[in-house]
Amino acid sequence: MGEDYASEATQFIESYYSTFDTNFKDIGSMYRESSVLIYTENRIDGSGDPAVGVRSIVQKLQDIQSWPGAATVKHDVDLPIDVLPMADGSLLVVAQGEFRPSGELSLNFADTFALMQDGGAYYIGYAIINMVDFIVD
Repeated sequence: MGEDYASEATQFIESYYSTFDTNFKDIGSMYRESSVLIYTENRIDGSGDPAVGVRSIVQKLQDIQSWPGAATVKHDVDLPIDVLPMADGSLLVVAQGEFRPSGELSLNFADTFALMQDGGAYYIGYAIINMVDFIVD
């Protein structure tokens, strides 16, 4: 793990949300087949299991990325993010901010990631995606 783990985590998270918002087709490259994602919607209504593996995760994220009625989506991340280095070299990261699927609607989010190392680079090993509440502008 680099000396400046907070900077490394911030760069990764900014790249993640930028990819999600502007280049979604590449979002799968930030996960591995062992990765696991929980989306709050599943936990609240009990309608599904965690998404495991790149294909399953991308399908779940597609539901968010293609928000009904939204031509584009945008994440506005609050900085600094919270980062905790773990003994195995991974990073526990909490990112929060606003998710804007349309001009009139936004949601607060608080996402938690376990960033794991693979050949000196990070990938998302575990993620919990939380949409907190609605905000009407």
